[in-house]
Amino acid sequence: MVLLQDLPTEILSRILALLPEYDGDALGTEARIRDPKAELLPLRIQNKALLSLCLVSHRFRDLAQPLLFRYFQWDDLGGNLYDDDSEDNYDPANADEFRALLLFAKAILRRPELGEHVKFLSIDSLLDETPISFPSFGPDGQKLFADAIKQVELSNKQKKLWADAPTRCDVPILLALVIKQCPNLRGLRFPVGYHILERLNAVWKSDPSLMSKLDSVWISADEEEFYWYQIAPYADLLALPYVKSSTFEYGTLAGGSFPAIWKPGTLAIEEIAFAHCHIDAPAIKKFLASCKRVKSITFQNFSFYNQDVKPTARGSKSTQFNAADLHAAVFPHKATLEHIHLEFFRHPSILGSIEAYQEFCRGHAKLPSLQDFTSLETLFIQHALLPEHPLFPPSLETLEITDCNSSIREMVAFIAADVKSGNYPRLRKFKVLTVDVTRPIKLPGQRIPVGQTPEQCFLRLRALFDGTDVDFMIHPYEMPRELYAGDGDSEGYDDFGEDDDPYDFQFPPVGGHGHGHGGGGANNGLPAGLLQMMQQAMQNPALAAALLAQDGEGESERSWETEDDDDDEVD
Repeated sequence: MVLLQDLPTEILSRILALLPEYDGDALGTEARIRDPKAELLPLRIQNKALLSLCLVSHRFRDLAQPLLFRYFQWDDLGGNLYDDDSEDNYDPANADEFRALLLFAKAILRRPELGEHVKFLSIDSLLDETPISFPSFGPDGQKLFADAIKQVELSNKQKKLWADAPTRCDVPILLALVIKQCPNLRGLRFPVGYHILERLNAVWKSDPSLMSKLDSVWISADEEEFYWYQIAPYADLLALPYVKSSTFEYGTLAGGSFPAIWKPGTLAIEEIAFAHCHIDAPAIKKFLASCKRVKSITFQNFSFYNQDVKPTARGSKSTQFNAADLHAAVFPHKATLEHIHLEFFRHPSILGSIEAYQEFCRGHAKLPSLQDFTSLETLFIQHALLPEHPLFPPSLETLEITDCNSSIREMVAFIAADVKSGNYPRLRKFKVLTVDVTRPIKLPGQRIPVGQTPEQCFLRLRALFDGTDVDFMIHPYEMPRELYAGDGDSEGYDDFGEDDDPYDFQFPPVGGHGHGHGGGGANNGLPAGLLQMMQQAMQNPALAAALLAQDGEGESERSWETEDDDDDEVD
């Protein structure tokens, strides 16, 4: 009988690699941006299994350690990746918050060869008030820390600052020293502030080969006090020769203070994501011109959780770029661009009436024709940014119109006609995302025909694609539970199960993660969540009103109707 340990090393390595593993694309590849918390469960399972394998034998330890140290994530769940503490027991004032980081740092500093296995390092959050010492680090850990500092060439001023770092909680210095021991680091995520960049630059200056293999950078903002920070100081990091993916949250980039190091055609970055940032027109033009080629561009300033925080530039009067500015800036990359995601800030009160929403739409420049973008495959675009008859390239495969809150009848008819004319031979998924599913299927000033339901009107729109391969759907955003707190009627939320979530709107929300549809069936191919919301919007006016505005500015009780300007019926 063949025992597990008798298998060849190559086969055993493949077996261990089948454990739930981290997908490196999540670190900055825009089209796959997702909440880092979603990674915790598989990482926890994998880490526990790999830790156990390290205790089996020297052979299993040698096989498991490269996988165990490949990816490290430290966030506000602290040691939960490595111990059995639950999130409910989490105490930010407890030094155990740092247990996972300290154990990881001690291992790397004690055995630098382990740092060679580290490929992805994600620091999601740091605390403002941290313990005054490293009780879990111990005397041996403090000595490791002090010895590592001695290996860094520092100025006299820095030496004084770093001297007592082993006995006080200067986490950024510890992080910089860990990164110094990771020559194969590919993905790096850390929050703005806390002097992390300053500490990292000090180590980097001492060792110019640091991060030479880095290909993904993500700068997050976990505290409002750091919102609207300047992106320019990160210029050297993005100018590294292999960095192809960058993500910035709540940052500011202005053409007037554009980094001189970002000269035209010098950056290797291909995938760019700005989430809730303020970028002016000169800056977006210069930034895209500095890239050798661009495959993915995201500018995402719309979300439910952050609508009340309007992106603005500190000390700057420059205005945000618009859809036409982006089109002009990215046009030189029309042969390589595969993905566009564009959504601007919108305050929730705009949905108080269809008229206010239409005024919001009129206030935005429209996205010009994309027919020349011959590689474009996916487009996530805010409804307000599209003309009545948008034009796409034949390469388009997925189209999502987001934040849609008024009639799309004519637009859908134009797109359907173009599909049937053979203009979009590769288009398969066409999704509309809206707060209230009844709004996009109504014409302003008219009611849904007497005797018909929103579902029937939706099916008419969907029938426009009969005979084609296009899967057309209208999906509601998932509503935050707090919308229903204290209103005496939580029925609207509780009727939806977790499996009915049509849209992953954990920050930053990208695309529509959830239901497709099957043909036929009792619900005419409609997913349960969509059908329920349509029915509830008609039967429960209070729910429909709550869906329209978080600040209490809703529509009338007949929220699935518009106001009558005439008695014409919708076709």
